[in-house]
Amino acid sequence: MRILPVVVVAILAATPAAAAAMAAPRASQRNTDGIQAEPAFHTAYGPALSALGHTFGPDVPELGAATAVEVNGYGGFVASAEPTRRGGGTAGVVTVNR
Repeated sequence: MRILPVVVVAILAATPAAAAAMAAPRASQRNTDGIQAEPAFHTAYGPALSALGHTFGPDVPELGAATAVEVNGYGGFVASAEPTRRGGGTAGVVTVNR
């Protein structure tokens, strides 16, 4: 089973620091010759990763867009969405009354 990077970001983004997690630069290894990375990721982490033997392919402008739903400790939900990639997103939780 393969977990897509966007899914991992969505899980991380459902924390109190949702906006920061979703806005963070991303990279992905998708069975290609090199790591695909957004330019900001390559700039920040590329030199250290290259020193460890990792290789990078051409940078990509963006890697996916994410949304997330967190189940909080009170039985409720918190929704968050991509702040900027692909124009930003929206997320919401609908409460169903029975």
